[in-house]
Amino acid sequence: MKLLQTYVLNYILVILLTFAATWYFISDGKNKYVTASEKSIESVVTITSSSNSMNSRTNNGIGSGVIFSDDGYIVTNLHILSGSNINVRLNNGKNYSASIIGIDNNTDIAVLKIVTNDKLNSIEIADSENIKVGDRVLAIGNPYGIGISVSNGIISATGRDYGNPYLQLIQTDAA
Repeated sequence: MKLLQTYVLNYILVILLTFAATWYFISDGKNKYVTASEKSIESVVTITSSSNSMNSRTNNGIGSGVIFSDDGYIVTNLHILSGSNINVRLNNGKNYSASIIGIDNNTDIAVLKIVTNDKLNSIEIADSENIKVGDRVLAIGNPYGIGISVSNGIISATGRDYGNPYLQLIQTDAA
């Protein structure tokens, strides 16, 4: 009987914790992950790079990037920029040619620039000094150019340097 009471109490506790977590993430009638995703998706872009050959144009790389300033600066992975022609497609479907502003081979990061008179939606950059192991994170991208996807996880570790004293990487388990 005591075991059954413990089981029932644990079951009720799980239900209450689930309800509390659901209430926390749905405070204004909309899930906070949905709100964060909707706010951030407009800043995510698709990047393709291609090369011109004598007979045709071949796609060499495709991936995602993030607009981080209203004047057209975008951060992405360097490894997708294997071709000399770089195209950026915004979430609204508009396409732009991009220039490489800077690269860092050690971190696989590149900064691109597009020129447009359109208003761009730049990502809101958080203060990385205030993050903690266990904080929830979202990963938003356009893998393989098939459409925007969102996954979530937690911050697994901070201060990872991988042998580079200038890097203090944030490790997450978000896919």
